[in-house]
Amino acid sequence: MTIESLVQDPLFSLTASRSEQDWDRIEQAERAASSYITTPRDAELNDRIDGLIRRVLTRKDLNAELSRENRLKGRAEIIVGGSGAGKTRAIEKAILRQSSLRPTDGAEPTRPLLSINAPENPSPRALYMRLLNATGYPLVSVPSTEVVLQRFKSQALKLGVVIIHVDDAANLIVGQDSFRRRRAAERMAACFRGLMEDDNPISLIISGLDPVLDLVRYDEAFGRRAEVLNFYPVRENEIKSLARTIHDRAKTAGLAFAPEKEMIERLVHAASGQLGLALEMSWQAMAVATERCTSAAAPRNLESVDFAAIYHRRTACGFGLNVFETPDWRRIDTSETIPRILDDRSTQASSRRRK
Repeated sequence: MTIESLVQDPLFSLTASRSEQDWDRIEQAERAASSYITTPRDAELNDRIDGLIRRVLTRKDLNAELSRENRLKGRAEIIVGGSGAGKTRAIEKAILRQSSLRPTDGAEPTRPLLSINAPENPSPRALYMRLLNATGYPLVSVPSTEVVLQRFKSQALKLGVVIIHVDDAANLIVGQDSFRRRRAAERMAACFRGLMEDDNPISLIISGLDPVLDLVRYDEAFGRRAEVLNFYPVRENEIKSLARTIHDRAKTAGLAFAPEKEMIERLVHAASGQLGLALEMSWQAMAVATERCTSAAAPRNLESVDFAAIYHRRTACGFGLNVFETPDWRRIDTSETIPRILDDRSTQASSRRRK
């Protein structure tokens, strides 16, 4: 890019217009975005991916040399968890740990691993086109499903693809009713089995929300070739570890934080039990605390008001629905973007019966 084109780029004028205080905030946001907390589930995820790589290198015929064709059929690791559980970041970290899966360039480039987001259009053709596009193959027309699949297989063989990661895979399993969702799951499981059972077998990492489990539930053959790793919500015995993590990160940011157990429980509830979201809200609260303490010359503490401010920004909720402010916070349903008070429907029903 030339100097002239750089100066004309709107990004250049935005950069020049920021104050020193703005850049401090940007740097803090960058540090928060790049931060990652290792948990025991990372070790299990690393083991699972190690297992996939071992599978790639296992011969089918022990009397012949290892080759593309002389390998066991592929397997699938299904990583499931709620929105904000931290699945995508954990998988990215686990993949980066594997130097053998990194792409190489040159006269004969390789792509041992392809990573895609599942297409919103839940069809085999859309999936194969997304995979083909990830190999860098230019599509100048819209060929049939079978043609797209064969072109992808050819590209995968040429680039040495051995593992595919499909994120947001719940996008593939949608339908207006349970029958159509089941048909979608069966159709996509068959597509994945086809890749795993090909002459050049490919193993899979499939991640997404709970509907992804329908792949295993409705296709027995696929289920036999798959393992599931569930990113469960934060458990009671993990509260102390989470509090210690936030305390240590706040200390690094120059903030004092002495959390009570209920404070962390409120945070976990606000994040609907999802670890990744709880940590993200914590980093954002630290940015709010830093700004608050600087502008008001207050003690540099990370406090509940900072978490309340972040929760309000994310949900636009009032006092009665702010998990960090109201005493009745356990009755707030945080499973959706806009929180609401949980209805005690069983109590209402019994009251009607008594009348």
